[in-house]
Amino acid sequence: MPLTLYKRKRNFQLTPEPIGQPNKTPAKTLSFTVQKHDASRLHYDFRLEMDGVLRSWAVPKGPSLNPRDRRLAVEVEDHPLEYGSFEGVIPKPQYGGGTVLLWDRGTWSPVNGDPAAAYRAGNIKFDLFGEKLKGRWALIRMRGGEPGLKSNWLLIKETDAFVAKRGKGDITSEAALSVATGRDLKQIAAGAPSVADPASTPVGRKNRPVKKNAGAAAATNPGPAAGGGKAFELPAGAKKAAMPRKVDPQLCTLADSVPEGTQWRHEVKFDGYRLLAFIEAGTVKLITRSGLDWTKRFPELAETLKFVPSKNAILDGEVVALNNEGISDFGKLQDNLKQAATAKLTYFVFDLLYLEGSDLRSCTLDQRYAGLQALMVSGLTAAQSKRVRTSEHIDGNGEVIMKHACRLHLEGIVSKRSDSPYLGGRNSSWIKVKCGNRQEFVVGGYSDPQRSRTGFGALLLGHFDLSKNLVYAGKVGAGFDERSLKEISEQLNKICRGASPFATPLDRTDARGAHWVEPKLVAEVEFTQWTRDGKLRHPVYRGLRTDKPALEVVRERPKALPRAEHAQRAAKRERSKPAKTVESVERPPTDKPSNNTVLDVTITHPQRVVYPTNSITKLDVARYYAAAAAWMMPHIEKRPLSLVRCPSGAGGSCFFNKHLPTQGLKGLGEVLIRESKGARPYIVVAEAAGLVSLAQMNTLELHSWGSCTDELERPDRLIFDLDPGENVKWRDIVTAAERVRDILNRVKLLSFVKTTGGKGLHVLSPLKPQASWDEVKSFSQAIARLMEEKWPGNYISTMSKAKRQGKVFIDYLRNQRGGTTVAAYSSRAREGGTVSMPVEWPALAKLKPTAFTILTVPSLLHQRARDPWDTYQHAANPLPNLNA
Repeated sequence: MPLTLYKRKRNFQLTPEPIGQPNKTPAKTLSFTVQKHDASRLHYDFRLEMDGVLRSWAVPKGPSLNPRDRRLAVEVEDHPLEYGSFEGVIPKPQYGGGTVLLWDRGTWSPVNGDPAAAYRAGNIKFDLFGEKLKGRWALIRMRGGEPGLKSNWLLIKETDAFVAKRGKGDITSEAALSVATGRDLKQIAAGAPSVADPASTPVGRKNRPVKKNAGAAAATNPGPAAGGGKAFELPAGAKKAAMPRKVDPQLCTLADSVPEGTQWRHEVKFDGYRLLAFIEAGTVKLITRSGLDWTKRFPELAETLKFVPSKNAILDGEVVALNNEGISDFGKLQDNLKQAATAKLTYFVFDLLYLEGSDLRSCTLDQRYAGLQALMVSGLTAAQSKRVRTSEHIDGNGEVIMKHACRLHLEGIVSKRSDSPYLGGRNSSWIKVKCGNRQEFVVGGYSDPQRSRTGFGALLLGHFDLSKNLVYAGKVGAGFDERSLKEISEQLNKICRGASPFATPLDRTDARGAHWVEPKLVAEVEFTQWTRDGKLRHPVYRGLRTDKPALEVVRERPKALPRAEHAQRAAKRERSKPAKTVESVERPPTDKPSNNTVLDVTITHPQRVVYPTNSITKLDVARYYAAAAAWMMPHIEKRPLSLVRCPSGAGGSCFFNKHLPTQGLKGLGEVLIRESKGARPYIVVAEAAGLVSLAQMNTLELHSWGSCTDELERPDRLIFDLDPGENVKWRDIVTAAERVRDILNRVKLLSFVKTTGGKGLHVLSPLKPQASWDEVKSFSQAIARLMEEKWPGNYISTMSKAKRQGKVFIDYLRNQRGGTTVAAYSSRAREGGTVSMPVEWPALAKLKPTAFTILTVPSLLHQRARDPWDTYQHAANPLPNLNA
């Protein structure tokens, strides 16, 4: 609506209201005002700056801090920006004749994108930074309304730290006076002078620039209530504690899809440097995720954070450089740092970990973020809020957010469970999903420059495996300019070495003309995909990372996520630490019907007890496979399976099943395999729901082939089943596994270990699918016989149970065509519902294998900082010559 309508209704020779003009210059900050207007009826005029004018609504009852109140807001004509400071008397019978009181003022920030588009859509979400009104609000046009005069909207306060306290009344009566003059309506109508200079009050002072020497005042600030803001009440989960000197930051787990459900909140993934801000007694320290003190690198940021109104606090956020489109730009950030031009950088704060003597890490994310908003809104001026901002988020609709992020060429999004505590390290309550492939790599060498290029030709990249071996991942030669070539060359020249740092030799092409360096530099690289042999396809250099130690760089592998129902169950178990024992695991009451649909698969007879010892039901088994699917799928997808099915449960009759018909079973497929009597169909799990389908078919064990469907005759793993005879101690089984590992290491084969779900262990080594079944079987048989010959009193390589007494059987027969091994994370048809569990080598000696069960493993998985087999998929090597 143009201002012509505003002007047409008024005679400016009679009314003191400003004439005003639309502001055609885009505003850097948007203002808002609320005016109490005693005209023919008392009401409140709510105005938001938008498109150079004040878009306006008449709110008969005024704003309410109670989220349950839906206050009617009738849209009226646009007003000029100058109207935002108007207070006085409009003479009657002029339009709107009566008294106007400036009830509140400040700035506002849109939440859901472009405010003009949100206005047209009839759903405006915004944050208010006023002297009375703060926090998140919404204006929603009622059904059937169109933009324009007299359309009805609802003004709603959203739930956050600024809602009305229980028992409190209406803010319009509790805070009735003018924010400009301290007068009430009668005093304004009578022409009384200002009650007090508002600049002398905390409310007035908040909107004035803070002087540089105000740091001492900030150091003694009583807390988040200062500056006119509402005090943040510590939630029940807060714990009184001394301020920690070091915090292990929470990290994100890379996933292949956005988690579902309204319990997830989604944020833009920033492309900058992660920083923890420690604020204490007027001083600030900025610490990187690896513990480096970078305070001196960001002096302006440290100075701004001194004005956060708290004696002691710990903030978590990311410092970025924004480009002209408002998108974080890592290259621009690096340029600013090199030129010491850090004044325009922005620190987006997304978490509050400690405040005023209380540790908030055990509180939920919603509680911590409410405290963060209260702290930041009440403490910083508008100018300071440009440098330090709270990050925005949207609840639910993750797939939509992801599509928008990728269309804007952002790196991706971060999804966080709103009910989760702050847990140091990498876990499943924070998920990152990327629009493309991008991660850090360690520089292990470089090639000579070609033609007119200077410095170097390409960087030779790698990543570390669990054994801290540097695995070669290819080279990157794109993305450099003359300055970066020169700067990186200078650093490379300082760390030269004579031998390759990579664990295995490079092929002739990549090794030709290579120069080796100490693996210290970390480069961020964008690429299209991984090749089958673990190399980068179409890599492009994006910058050096100085905030991450080289030894932390591993290959990132996105995990398949369970659906919302299972994520909720996992988070519930994660929060209930310590992990529950078998006896204390919560179950649905048996006298109430339970939800028997898991990953869209209906479980029949869900309460049938499958494992009598600890009363594990068929539904428990299905839910276990849904919870473990993200970890299990990489080890069984594309592999033919054989099953152990137990219709009467683990205590009843079980049978081995190779050829289960899969028609109509969700998530399952088939592959035809040649046998002596012709080709027969074998089961293949295509997606997570297939695991649940197998549980519905009473499957308690999944045994997989040692090859994949696309290379059936070329095994891609070597496996040793260490099966103990009677009277063999656990320590002796561990020793056997370690000896197999040591032999494999000598021939350059990496090995991984897991429990069998019984008394033994499995040692696996990934292979490149090149050798035949006979070659792999002969190789494994040679190792088994070698151990038998070297330690005849400890090991045996034949199946004879009579000779196995007191010895470990080194079973190599799994390495033959058609041979199978129980899959990683598979349950076993044994007492207690045990699970075959991948573990780390150092943890073997202290393990109790029977502790890994259907009931305990989901909680353990969600407590893991990382997958102990996270390098398995790219650790494959050709089958070596044992004699060599």
